[in-house]
Amino acid sequence: MLPGPPTKLKCPHCGGRKYIESISSGNTLQARIWSDYKHEYPMLPHPSPIQRCPKCGKYYFYQDSIPKENIFQWIGRQIERFYINFIDDGTYVPKEQQEIDKNPDLREQIFLESHLNGFGNLSFDEMNEAYEQLFSSRLSEKKKQILIIEWLYAFNDHFNGRNQLVEWDIIPEKILERQQIIIEEAIKRVDRDTIMVGELYREAGRFEDCIKAIGDIAQYKGMDENLASMIIEHAQRADRRVFRIR
Repeated sequence: MLPGPPTKLKCPHCGGRKYIESISSGNTLQARIWSDYKHEYPMLPHPSPIQRCPKCGKYYFYQDSIPKENIFQWIGRQIERFYINFIDDGTYVPKEQQEIDKNPDLREQIFLESHLNGFGNLSFDEMNEAYEQLFSSRLSEKKKQILIIEWLYAFNDHFNGRNQLVEWDIIPEKILERQQIIIEEAIKRVDRDTIMVGELYREAGRFEDCIKAIGDIAQYKGMDENLASMIIEHAQRADRRVFRIR
């Protein structure tokens, strides 16, 4: 994995800026895949789809953090891209980067900030706050899906066996209630014929529904057959923790 230049994000709420890390190249070595379909690539990290503004403390979607362009900015970017692709001899540096390079202190400050922010990943408590702030009926379906799956991933990271094991009786009741609500929202949005429905039922502790949803193992092939068998095996043991597929 090779690091790339810091990525600048702009908060859509207050306009506050922050820098996060990027990579210029990576690979899928040491990949980890989990039963909740989370894929972890230590050598190919990506920015969190939900970011927190360090200035105002509000949360926003990564896709909303890239400043909107007017037509003249868009034309300028296309000209710049053409130059880089077809004319540049390797010495071209974008104007914004030129300004940063002129100021070593600023360059170091940006580098340190991006290093501290990493890729903007949120803790579970932050993800829970983000859900409370962002989820609403006015949110687009695509963004609802992002918010739902990221909350479930964060829950499974923090409580449900991915990064640590926490006894269910010490997890706050409000969090467990929210998990059930969010799983129901997720089930509405996944294909009824997929193994994912069974996995969601299992994580919710609805083991009979899990086994029924997955149905006959013989209908699956290859990796899906192995995954379906493992999910049913865990459901039969009344185990709702996520587990590694590979």
